[in-house]
Amino acid sequence: MNVHAISCAAPAAGRAIGVGSETMNPAMPMAAGAPAASYYPPGTIGADPALRQRIETALAELGRAREERFGYAAYRAVIAGFKRDFSIASYLPWTAIWDWPVGRADEILNYLEGRYAETLGRPAGGMAWR
Repeated sequence: MNVHAISCAAPAAGRAIGVGSETMNPAMPMAAGAPAASYYPPGTIGADPALRQRIETALAELGRAREERFGYAAYRAVIAGFKRDFSIASYLPWTAIWDWPVGRADEILNYLEGRYAETLGRPAGGMAWR
C-alpha cells in the first residue's frame, strides 16, 4: 500500500474542524507562516483572551505558591485538584473550560483565589490577578 496515495478530503466549506476542545474554521484565511489560531464560540471563556490570561495567571500563581509553601512541584497537583473540583474528565485537558460559558469565569476565579488564600493560610480577597 502506497501511503502517499492516500488522500484526505477537506471539510465542506464553512464547516468547522474540532481539535480537542478547540474549533477552527478552515475557511478563515491565515497569514503565511502564522501559527494556527484557535476560535471559540462567542460567549465562551475561550473567546475572551484577557479572561483566559487571568485564569492561566491565577493557576500559575497558585502552583508557584504551593511549591514555595510545600516544597515540591505542585503545578500538576493543582491542575488535578482543579479538574476534580470542576468535574472535568481525567482524559480532557484543564483547558476544556475555554468552551464553558463566560458566566462561569467568576466561579473559577473565586475558586482559584480561595485555594491561593488557603495555601497561604489567610482569608481570600484582593488577588493581584483579579
